[in-house]
Formats: sequence, C-alpha cells, structure tokens
Amino acid sequence: MTKRFGFLFDAGAEISYKMPSGGEFALNIFREDTSDSKEKFKRIRSMIDPDNTYASNWLPKEYSDKKVATLTTKAFEELIKETIENNRKTIVDRINSFDKLAKIVIKELNAGKEFNEQIDNIIYKDLNKYPTNISADQLLSFSSYLNSKELNGTDLFKNRYFGVLLEYYKKINDLNFSLNDQQYLQDIIKTILQLQIEAMSSEVSRNLEVNIFDVDRSAQGYYDELKNSSLYNKDIIIGTTNYSNLINEKIGSTNIVFLNGNIDEYYDPYLNTIGSEQELTDIEPHFIVPLLFTQSGTKPMTAISMSEKYVDYYRKLKNKDVICTIGFSFNPDDEHINGIIRTLINVDNKDLYVIKPRSEKDAKEESDDFAVELRVSNLQKIHVIFIDPSTRKDLKGKLWTDVLEAL
Repeated sequence: MTKRFGFLFDAGAEISYKMPSGGEFALNIFREDTSDSKEKFKRIRSMIDPDNTYASNWLPKEYSDKKVATLTTKAFEELIKETIENNRKTIVDRINSFDKLAKIVIKELNAGKEFNEQIDNIIYKDLNKYPTNISADQLLSFSSYLNSKELNGTDLFKNRYFGVLLEYYKKINDLNFSLNDQQYLQDIIKTILQLQIEAMSSEVSRNLEVNIFDVDRSAQGYYDELKNSSLYNKDIIIGTTNYSNLINEKIGSTNIVFLNGNIDEYYDPYLNTIGSEQELTDIEPHFIVPLLFTQSGTKPMTAISMSEKYVDYYRKLKNKDVICTIGFSFNPDDEHINGIIRTLINVDNKDLYVIKPRSEKDAKEESDDFAVELRVSNLQKIHVIFIDPSTRKDLKGKLWTDVLEAL
C-alpha cells in the first residue's frame, strides 16, 4: 500500500529557485527603497478618522503630524556588523576545519568503489601527489591586519584538501576541465576565501542581491519534482514557512498552508485580525502590516483565523501516514510548528522524514539531535535523508521523491 505523505517546506526548499535564505531575506528588506512604502503609510494615516475610538485609544498623540522615518543606511550597516561580529569565530573555526568536512564527504563517495576509483587515488593520478603531500601553508597566508589570536584564518591553508583545490586550479588548463567545471572550481575557491576574509574583517559586506524576489521561475526544484511525482494527489497537504507565492505557482494545490504568513496577507493589530489588504481596509481604516512572521518576532498567534489554520493543518497531517520536512530545522523560534510535529510523533505515532543537505554528522547523529530539539521520546520515529542540495539527490543518485516513493 502506498504511503500517504504530508509535507512541510522551509526556506531551504526555495534556494534552487534563487530565492534568498531567511537571513538574506531579512537583510535585503533593509536595502529596499522605502519611498513607496512611506507614501502608502501616509495615505493610510490620512484615511483614519481622528474622532473615532481607534485613533483616541490606540494611536499616540498627534499621530497625524509625526514624521515618517525608516532605518538609515548607518543603522543597516550597524545591524550587519553586529551580526557578523557575533558569528565571526564560528565561521572562521568552521572554515579552518575544511579537511574534517572533506573527509566525511570523501568517505561517502568512496563507499563501494574499487581502490583505483577512490578519491585520493584519482587525485594522485591527476596531480601526481597524494593529499597527504599537498599543503599551501608555506605559500599563502592572510595579512596580519586580518589575523588575531582569536581569529587565525591562515589555518585554512594547513588543510590538505583545500590545498588540493588550489593544485587543481593551478593545472586547470592541463586537465581537460569543461568551462562549467572550471567556473565551478573557481567559484568554490573564491567563496571560501571571501567568506573567511569577511568573517575576519570588521568591514561590512554589502554584496547582497538588490531585489528580494529575483526569482528564476524557469528553474526546477522541490516543488516541480513533488508535482511530477506519484506523491502528489488532490488530497495532498503542504505546509510552508515561506512567504512568497512561488509554491502556489509551481504546485497549484488548494491544500497549501502558509504557516508563517504570506506576502498577500495582512494583519490588523488593533482588531487582531488577518485578511487581505482590501478586506481589512473595508472594515475601517487602520494601520495594517504584512503578515510575515519574523524570527524571534511577535507572532499574532491568537488571531482566530491563524489558530484555525494550525489546527486544520495538524488534523490533515494526522490523517497521513508519514510527515516529510524539507529545509526545516526545528528552531525554537518555530515552536508553534514544532509543537504540531511533536504531537504527531509522540501522540499520533507518525514517522518523520527530514530531507536535508549532508553534514559532518551521520544520519543517526542528526536524527538524535532533532529528537532533542523537538523533545520527542521515540527516537526511532525520526529518519534523516541526506541529499545534494544542487541536485536534490541522495548519495546513491536517487531523487528525493524517488526515495520517499520507495518507502
């Protein structure tokens, strides 16, 4: 009997469509031109009746004459600087452990292969050197202006497999690499070095996309693959924490639930009501805001329509055999969603399959961590499927939907 699946998508599911990650989205908002938004805010303000109860009890005195301002460029830069500062050591330490991650990936790639086909032997065939005899430590170092006792980025160059990447780059014209592969190698090396330099530097990087929704709608990703698989049917239930309507455009199901808000939904704090912009302004002109649940931000959970949405999503998932999450990491900020998953596992005895990029940990370690984060008592109910995020295939080359179909 074919299992019936319920799905939950998070930001990681839309990266293949060139949508920003959650962090990129938040930062890009601060870069947007606010001129139109300020004019819209003033227009709403002018529509408010100063003699009604809303204006008298809810709004500050002289609200109609106050200056409308937004965060300045300086405030934006300070925000980014603090974010980088708080994570600098973590970033540098992670990059300095390049070999550790490389060895985990190589171990997976070597599984089941003949001796001559194993990665280190291929490297020897190409470069006439084994990784154990390759190092860039004597050739490269970061400037002392960047290094410090706490942040020694030069340790990156002690990593043998980073040295391997540099050796391949030096011989790139002799190894018959395709133009795509050449560009791919260059991008890998450049990205690692840029990230390390930015983490060590106190300067603010503003190399961000200008347009928040610069989406590649022609790209293929999780939504297309789900729609084209046998997992998709008229009774499918899909939850998403993403704000955009891309999932609607790609899948077109009426059973899609926006759990953290949507760009077409608005919230009226005064009435604690959710609806479209037109629906809310037709009642009585109030200040309304886009319904986007931000990390660590206030969430209008007590709005009746929002509560109904969560209960309905839970009940529909309860009627499925298996729950599958893609790109969701069970952060404490998403406890309103974690609670649903926890109940489905602990009370309703459902299995949870987590689709995620491979990491330094094995599947058992990852599932144990998720069990702790979710406060799940039955560890056997959580299963992790590692995929390559660029292809969305597992270590055996099977597309994630094919893996689920075979369960």
